[in-house]
Amino acid sequence: MNVHDIPPAKSPRRHSKRTRDPSRPFSRLIAGSTVVEAIGVLSILTIVGSVMGPAVHQQVRDAERKSEAKTAATIIRAVEKVVLERKILPGTGDWVDLVAPEVDQPVQRIANSRSGCQRMLVYHPACAIQPGEFGKTQTASGFTGISRGVDRLMVVSTLRDDFPGGLNLKSAEAFEALWNTEPHQRPTGWSEEDLPDPDDLQIARLDLGRLIHRVVVNNMSAGDDNPAKISLEDNGTVLSITRGSSTRSWERGFVHGTGVNLHGPNDSVMGRELINNDRTLYYGDAGWGGPALPGPPAWGLGLANVVQDFLDAEFPCVEEDDWQQAAVDELYRELWAYVDWAETGFVQGEGGTVAPAARLTQATLDRLNEGTLMLICPDVTEFVTVEFSLLSSEAGYLNEATLFVNGVSYDFGNSDMGAGFSFEVDIEVNPFAANRFDLVINTWKRVGDWIEGLDTRDGQGFELIGANDSFAGRSDSLAKIKDLSSGGQLHMVVGYEDLIMTGDRPDYDYNDFLFEFRADQPFDFSFGYELYGGY
Repeated sequence: MNVHDIPPAKSPRRHSKRTRDPSRPFSRLIAGSTVVEAIGVLSILTIVGSVMGPAVHQQVRDAERKSEAKTAATIIRAVEKVVLERKILPGTGDWVDLVAPEVDQPVQRIANSRSGCQRMLVYHPACAIQPGEFGKTQTASGFTGISRGVDRLMVVSTLRDDFPGGLNLKSAEAFEALWNTEPHQRPTGWSEEDLPDPDDLQIARLDLGRLIHRVVVNNMSAGDDNPAKISLEDNGTVLSITRGSSTRSWERGFVHGTGVNLHGPNDSVMGRELINNDRTLYYGDAGWGGPALPGPPAWGLGLANVVQDFLDAEFPCVEEDDWQQAAVDELYRELWAYVDWAETGFVQGEGGTVAPAARLTQATLDRLNEGTLMLICPDVTEFVTVEFSLLSSEAGYLNEATLFVNGVSYDFGNSDMGAGFSFEVDIEVNPFAANRFDLVINTWKRVGDWIEGLDTRDGQGFELIGANDSFAGRSDSLAKIKDLSSGGQLHMVVGYEDLIMTGDRPDYDYNDFLFEFRADQPFDFSFGYELYGGY
């Protein structure tokens, strides 16, 4: 056989997986398939779409609700900042313009929710200090007609196209219904037609009663030719307050942190008052502080004896006798003002009368309780060691705890430190007075975006539970605080869930950031705005 007659060897058959040519359209693949195959593919796609569609839609809606809740919380904090820092009560027509710069967002993003529904700023209808359509800046005249309980506002939004057509936002009943609405609930008086899904409604609340303090100026001079004069630190306009015909009291509301200048007869500034609580100020013929009182009045010999014992006593830290005398003078001024009020028939606003137990005396008594100690020992403080212990840390985000003591912040631990971590912080307290403690927790995404927070200063975001209650299995999203303090020995355990706003199915076991702190010695303190009924 000739070599040329030998047939060529067959190459082995190779099996390869068919791959799709990226340039070949999917429609051509179907076109190249049988009709049965094409129908099968389309049927599968239809079934998948019908199953996944509602779930995807629900996830989108849940994300929108959580985003709107976060935005509403951010907006109401910005409103509070406008009030506190700029001393402006926003109007219902210009609040968006005031808030937008505070959150560095366009006006349109503040004015409307994602669904396009207009967000609304709503004051309680009975709130006398509300400015109306345009914001009102605080002046030396303050805000007239403050009233605890009704000085409130809300920012309200919805993911629906609009609010119910019959909603009367000028109705006190409608306001209270919105204010008292619990999460996932429909407001009282709203039908299912008005609000098919209660989770579409978002309400952010602000109680102005804790931001605006009552200031009473008593002009106790002999005649109207000696007015008491005040001005604000950021506004040089001087206001004169004369004696009224029926009462000597002038009462206004001033924003927390306002500095008030007290002027003498020649308009020069003689003193300054920082308004951080309700205050009663006196002005008399001897200037600010009340009428000249050279000694105990003729009445009340029993009281005079007590006063003399007080003046003769040896107090710690006393270097100048006039500290004790100043406390006594303050007490006599209070008694003098009380008698004067009694002579007018205890008149209180609009010609009404009340029992002689409240208005004029309470603020001064509070001031006396605080001021007497400061007059005797103005600079005395001591340090208490507070130990922070991280009991559990399963956080998905960074949680940071800050303790505020008498307004001074002390940074405590964060959730990244890990369970078992502990350290001590020396905290400065006043051993002669009640010390105000507050706890703040901020939760941050790793990119620095704020999610949710706890702040006992305004009573938001937490619940006080029993000492024997379990943190696990709680059904709501509020942080839990166990107050285990005893005999002035500070001891708190806090359970915080950082998936409140972001978790699809939060378990609320409160071990994302579970920690405790306790002091090494007892002292007088109050903790949290609402834990003990407010300050």
